Amino acid sequence: MNPAKARQRITFLNPPEGTDENGFPNKEWTEHVTVWAELRTLKGRSFYEAAQNQLENSRHFIIRYRKDLNDKMRVRWNGQDHELAAPIENVDGMNREMDVRVKAVD
Repeated sequence: MNPAKARQRITFLNPPEGTDENGFPNKEWTEHVTVWAELRTLKGRSFYEAAQNQLENSRHFIIRYRKDLNDKMRVRWNGQDHELAAPIENVDGMNREMDVRVKAVD
């Protein structure tokens, strides 16, 4: 990953946990960590695969490797929440960068 291309700020969100003061389940996603990311545009085959799966609002980010991320999280980018479209991948198993594919939440 070229750090100069990591121009986007994305925030990973933890899923709601516990209950509020009235005993109802929490619905708020809480911020976990904000990182720099490289936004990669879907091109060629990836673009057509996304279109077939109706993932019009899908995004593809590359971030530096982190141990503290999991597949239950969401991503906030430019004020819009996104859910994971695929499990977060450790690229080539080298613990250098991670592939994060998301789609916008309505």
